[in-house]
Amino acid sequence: MRGRRTQAGFSLIELMISLVIGLIIIGTVIGAFMMNSRIYETNRAMGRIQENARFAFELMSRDVRRAGDVPCGNDLSIANVLNNSDDNSETATGNDWWATFGNGLAGYDGDESFDGVAFGTEAEDRVSGTDAIWVTGTGSETVSIVSHDPDTATFTLNSSDHPFNQGDILMVCDFDQASIFQMSGPATTGTTVLHATGSQTPGNCTIGLGAAVSCSGTGNTHTYDENSLLARFNSTAWYVGCNGRDDDCSTPEGRSLYRMALSGGEEKAEEVVDSVQALGLQYLLDGQSSYSDADTLDDNDWADVVAVKLTLTLARTDVGVGSGGKSADIARTYTHVITLRNRLP
Repeated sequence: MRGRRTQAGFSLIELMISLVIGLIIIGTVIGAFMMNSRIYETNRAMGRIQENARFAFELMSRDVRRAGDVPCGNDLSIANVLNNSDDNSETATGNDWWATFGNGLAGYDGDESFDGVAFGTEAEDRVSGTDAIWVTGTGSETVSIVSHDPDTATFTLNSSDHPFNQGDILMVCDFDQASIFQMSGPATTGTTVLHATGSQTPGNCTIGLGAAVSCSGTGNTHTYDENSLLARFNSTAWYVGCNGRDDDCSTPEGRSLYRMALSGGEEKAEEVVDSVQALGLQYLLDGQSSYSDADTLDDNDWADVVAVKLTLTLARTDVGVGSGGKSADIARTYTHVITLRNRLP
């Protein structure tokens, strides 16, 4: 009898107390795990937002800094022989937004339409209430000219190792003027670049590259001497658009930052950064101390803009952020100021 008593197990009360203590410990561990999981997801989402903002500012800055850039210097007369360009009133029938040099940049507030992109909810459409900016200038790659024959519309370059292809929109300049034209040939890479008229889009209205464009016959001729510079003409627009991953473009996943770029004589929209909800733009005029909205500036004011203030709002919806799983948005707003390098004193 004595031996059987010493082998007795836990009582029911002791077992219940052990179970309660165990449940408390398990609950504490699960709670800590869930909390750490939420913190991890939140930090991951914040890191993605910050990286997207940094990337967006870097790419936009490259374009905006070059606004109105001409390799041979500022304040040159621009001879734009492209068809459908506002710079060329003789053939400005279609008014292609990308074919015009203008004042180097132009801004559009959230309620101002932009010819290049329509407001809407389809993929690549611009989101209503968000600002947009259009920038023109030249790229960083320039090539020296050896000779120019205006009668045959032929430039001879100092190297066949150049980035230009048939159909590209180019700018050539010297210290007297600059000209914008479409490269009509050759189809294969070589040491020559042609600026003839033809059936390309938009095409050149004349082979003459002289200022005060005339599309009659050979137009006003201008010969670019040795050491003149040739560069690709860049015309880009930045806006917040619908990316097609949300039917009504209302969630953070449904909006992205887009870059509409000129490529081979055609406009092409590219999604740059996702989760961008809004883009705000303000402009600083030379001699002013405060920034202005686009709708307060006149057409002539854009030539006096020396800095652009960008405001980006980014948001994400991530599983595990907030209570109940996918239920909370993380949103942050960042501001960045870009100075136009060719307009600095």
